Amino acid sequence: RLFYEGSDEDYISQDFSMALIAVIVVFLVMWWHLNSLFLASTGMFQIMFSLPVSSILFRGVFQVGYFSFIHILTVYLVLGIGADDIFVLLDTWRHLCDGQLDPQDKDKQKQVLKATYVRAAQAIWNTSFTTTVAFLSGSISRLMPMRTTGWYASICILMNYLFVITFTPSVLIIYTRHFQSWRSLCSWCAALPGMLGGKLSRVEPDKTDSPTGAGAEKSVPLIERMLINFYIPMMRRKPFAAVMVVIMSITAVQGIYWASQLTPPRK
Repeated sequence: RLFYEGSDEDYISQDFSMALIAVIVVFLVMWWHLNSLFLASTGMFQIMFSLPVSSILFRGVFQVGYFSFIHILTVYLVLGIGADDIFVLLDTWRHLCDGQLDPQDKDKQKQVLKATYVRAAQAIWNTSFTTTVAFLSGSISRLMPMRTTGWYASICILMNYLFVITFTPSVLIIYTRHFQSWRSLCSWCAALPGMLGGKLSRVEPDKTDSPTGAGAEKSVPLIERMLINFYIPMMRRKPFAAVMVVIMSITAVQGIYWASQLTPPRK
């Protein structure tokens, strides 16, 4: 260990005490991005529910008896990957919607949902699979905590994928048919997405990539404006791209060096 000395359990306990703050922050980001308290709440439920389900598989099905604090810290990993999977699916839904879907038009909802599956499920699977393989590579470690944490994290990632292609579409259809026009339950909650640039609990479709090719004008979110107007044009310039490659290479070399200096606990 390079930067501290002390009990591993003490430091892990302190890190885990911050998990609640991480959950709240991710929930607020989901609420802001999805513009819906209902979708954010069900999405967070899905993410957190994958942890106990994965634990059942980890201990009950695969019969792995070792489980410690470091396994519980997988919650940070699951929060990031789970939220990202939900964003990909719901953003695809928004881009494929041709105008605001009629809550009573079930045939149109089925068509959009099918197109969303075709477009998003494979992309989500590719990222989930590669991340799973990366954590499974921990199987070669001789350290029991590292090896079993990799197994548990892999199961959590796969469970997140299963939930995002089963539970999330069901929630999305329920939201479209019953809750799409609802406002938030309290005035300050309703005002928060608006202050952050949201639309008061509505998943507004993006017609710029709709199947009909309609180009209706709409406000573009800040992050998308940054990507379109700054990041993509800059990355197309060879000098800027070369500088970014050099910076990332230096960062990788630094990371490899510090990783090679790590040593097992001596106490």
